[in-house]
Amino acid sequence: MKQYMVSLTATLVFSGLVCRGAVPCDLTPAEVRESVFGYLEQKAGPAPKLQLPVETAPTSCARQWREALKTKNPKLHYQVIHGQLALAQKMLQSKVALERVSGLTIALDTSYYAIDDLQDKWLAPRICEGFTLPYLRVASPHQQDSPSQTTVAQGAASVYRKVGDGKKLLAAYRLYLDVASTPNTYDAALVRLADELQKQGQYDEALELADMIDPKGSLSGARDYLIGIIRKKLKN
Repeated sequence: MKQYMVSLTATLVFSGLVCRGAVPCDLTPAEVRESVFGYLEQKAGPAPKLQLPVETAPTSCARQWREALKTKNPKLHYQVIHGQLALAQKMLQSKVALERVSGLTIALDTSYYAIDDLQDKWLAPRICEGFTLPYLRVASPHQQDSPSQTTVAQGAASVYRKVGDGKKLLAAYRLYLDVASTPNTYDAALVRLADELQKQGQYDEALELADMIDPKGSLSGARDYLIGIIRKKLKN
């Protein structure tokens, strides 16, 4: 397995650990959560209390969201997210590992609901910064498990890409690179990060990272493409 040479200092762009170490964020995770709950209460009132078995809570919450979407009622949509995030936060604070994992899964799903279904560009990033990234270590370091640390990082990256926040997108891709647990996942993270860096005009670092992609691996074609396009831009 290749040695992972990206420095931790370069990867942890937060201001401390996760969220305050992964993505630039002026607020602490607790402050972000407080702002999210305040926003949701303004949108839909108090959070409904959900009592669900730990093992089936993520599935039940996903089913509840699908049913809510059928109503075309924005207030109900925010009410459902409010209740699910309140449940997720309670689970994330549990001493029981299975509860924490279920809470993280629910929080991840709500970030997708917020950006993909509601197109709420304020809410979705803050769910990442308050409810998923700060609990990165709850997720499994193994790619095949769910949720995995790479899934958490990729989920945040997807949100930042959709809201057009280039700075936080780069930070999320650096986190993705840091938690990559296999050579192939590491190369995939290098491709994402190098490509975004070259799109943002940071050609020198983009070229350095693209060159680190395994030339004999499954992403060698992406490596060659990136190196070619970056060198062309450097000449212009």
